[in-house]
Amino acid sequence: MQITEDTYMQRALELAAQAGGYCYPNPKVGCVIVKDGKIISEGYHKKYGEYHAERMAILNSKESVENSEVYVTLEPCSHTGKQPPCVDLLIESKVKRVIIANADPDTKVNGKGIEKLKDSGIEVHLGILNDKAYQLNEDYFYHRINQVPYVVGKIATSIDGKTSTFNKKSQWITNEKSRQYSHYLRSRYQAIMVGASTFNEDNPKLNVRINDGKDYYNPIKIIVTSSGKINLNHDLFKERSNNIIICTTPKIDFQQETKLNQMGCTVLKIPENDQGQVDIKLMLKELGNRNIVSIYLEGGSTLLESFIKLDLLQKLFVFMGNQILGGLNNGIINSNIYPEISTSPSFVLNQVRTFENNVMLDYYTQNYYEQLKKQLCLPV
Repeated sequence: MQITEDTYMQRALELAAQAGGYCYPNPKVGCVIVKDGKIISEGYHKKYGEYHAERMAILNSKESVENSEVYVTLEPCSHTGKQPPCVDLLIESKVKRVIIANADPDTKVNGKGIEKLKDSGIEVHLGILNDKAYQLNEDYFYHRINQVPYVVGKIATSIDGKTSTFNKKSQWITNEKSRQYSHYLRSRYQAIMVGASTFNEDNPKLNVRINDGKDYYNPIKIIVTSSGKINLNHDLFKERSNNIIICTTPKIDFQQETKLNQMGCTVLKIPENDQGQVDIKLMLKELGNRNIVSIYLEGGSTLLESFIKLDLLQKLFVFMGNQILGGLNNGIINSNIYPEISTSPSFVLNQVRTFENNVMLDYYTQNYYEQLKKQLCLPV
């Protein structure tokens, strides 16, 4: 097999993906160091606050990296954060060439790392496998460009588009393999979000439960409740946690707010919209300001409907079981909000997965896909 620049960058992407959600709010980054046509070291950013990919790769090398070629999936940082600048280490290490998949849109970087490398005499090549690298960190790029989280909706439905039976029984519409994969998806996004009705009715733990012995990132939990009325006796609150965010409005009861604070929760009082509910756009802006990069929106149907209506989703996963349930008010969206087919939201199919008799449809929203096409020159 012929070894090319694409081969080395593909390996760097594979390394980057191993971080899962542990690197949030940072991007997933992998690095491969090549010398005399051979890989001499590798590294990736494993966890937020720990060494970046370039530093890991250099530290892992058992020989000098001087005059080597460094393949990295994102532009090396040029500022001091939790870690010192990677650009400075590359310069000090006297590498010959740095091959980068994507420039970093973060205002603290945004070409400064590339410029500094070039000014030091290091050759820089930008754009190798940039499409794959961009899609690996879609949520990070979206957040840095738009200052709000990348939002992914998830639906579990029957063949006839029902999310429960007519008498509200929903366990289980999809099979075990589908549910395991949905839990895997939870681990790939920084936060998981549900509405108050779903939380109060289902008592969800909102964690990652996959029985394969591997260690998975557990997302930040976000509950959206306009009134603040959520059941504090549910399983989620049995242990004090600073990993829970309650998005509510100023009308939350003072005693309820006090109890939530005592439990370690972060209570965000978001202004109300015209219907007296949490203003979703302002909520996303506040979460983005707090460095929430991505959200996996699991329910309920009313909250999902609000995101779709306001065009605030970027992606949608539809898990379809193999039964027909029937019913009148138990569909994905039950409101009469789209009188014409031409005005209803459209989606672009990205991928299909099967889990025995179940199917998962991975969609981009049409508007987001249009943005993505401009970035990556994707097919029309």
